[in-house]
Amino acid sequence: MLAAAARNVGKHAVVGTLDRLGDALRLVSATVPSFFGGERDDEIPCNKCGNGSLAAPRPPPSAENSQMLHNANALDIALYAYAAERFDAHFDSCFPR
Repeated sequence: MLAAAARNVGKHAVVGTLDRLGDALRLVSATVPSFFGGERDDEIPCNKCGNGSLAAPRPPPSAENSQMLHNANALDIALYAYAAERFDAHFDSCFPR
């Protein structure tokens, strides 16, 4: 199942992660300029990136609960790591540091 999901990620021109939404949009604008109506290199603001959250702060999960979540989501975590690595390589090739 993980291999099939990774192959699916590989079929797309750009794969980003939500925690790096600004970078992902920058990469999309460089890779597929017509998506935004032309070349853009500015950051696109995100109004849902945590600053305006109305949710009450929550205490961090216990170590036991963190481990339980990690175990229950092991395939998702592995796929995220693959997508993030792929994103970093693509981003770095377009925007060398």
